[in-house]
Amino acid sequence: MTILNEIPLKSRNKFEKVLTELLPSELKVIKGLFKLGVRFGIDFNPKLYRYSTFSIENNRIISLKILDSEISKLPDSIENLKKLKTIDISNTQLETLPHNIRELINLSSLYLSNNQISYLPESFGNLVNLTKLDLGNNPIKTLPSTFKNLEQLESFEINVNKSFEFDYEIFNNLTSLTQVCLNFNNSTEIPESIGNLKYIETLTLKGVKIASIPNSLVKCKKLSGLYLETLKSKKLPKILLNLDSLIIVGLSGVIANNLVAGYKRDKQSDYIKKELEKKDIQMIIP
Repeated sequence: MTILNEIPLKSRNKFEKVLTELLPSELKVIKGLFKLGVRFGIDFNPKLYRYSTFSIENNRIISLKILDSEISKLPDSIENLKKLKTIDISNTQLETLPHNIRELINLSSLYLSNNQISYLPESFGNLVNLTKLDLGNNPIKTLPSTFKNLEQLESFEINVNKSFEFDYEIFNNLTSLTQVCLNFNNSTEIPESIGNLKYIETLTLKGVKIASIPNSLVKCKKLSGLYLETLKSKKLPKILLNLDSLIIVGLSGVIANNLVAGYKRDKQSDYIKKELEKKDIQMIIP
């Protein structure tokens, strides 16, 4: 069985037991095993996990996936999975994370979209090796003060959250960010601190009613993709001409409508649009 590296299992074990016992001892002899799938039948208990996938490395789980479940919390025993590198818990009823999440110091990717998470524990800041985080479509209002400790974070998404009040000042610490996606949140402005993101490549702010783009954005020398929607200003911002790495500009809302309707075009936007075209910058206008 030297080529066996994946075993799908149909199990009726409770999730607590799976996390506590990790794997049957018989599986430890299969040294090449790296992925273990566990499926829980809906007919057994619909409040348990409908589908989850475990990946293992050196006989320790390194990734945990739980999708389309009615789970509302994780068991404390999750702290035993100290080798975890990836967690994907999406489309569930998860309300928060346990405080001992801080024990998962090897965690690098955390996907928590489409849940019921209203807050994150202060211990969240202990996940200092986190590089990817998706909190989209959760009723989170604020982030814990320790969030600024995630200095290795490269990708951050928190889409579709009108109650979220984002403190852009955390950008003073999160200088490793390359992708920031804040679509459809309650922000009204982008502060000058955005310029601290030296490595940012993509900034997405669709459905965000911001008044203007700060001049500090020119410090983001690697910014290649900028997506904006529903700017209060009806004109294209001049700063777009000073973003040397810019390749794509996505526009929709009032500005896009004005650009499409030639009779409403203003001279500034028309000039900037032509200059962007000269620089081979792609403009995406729905």
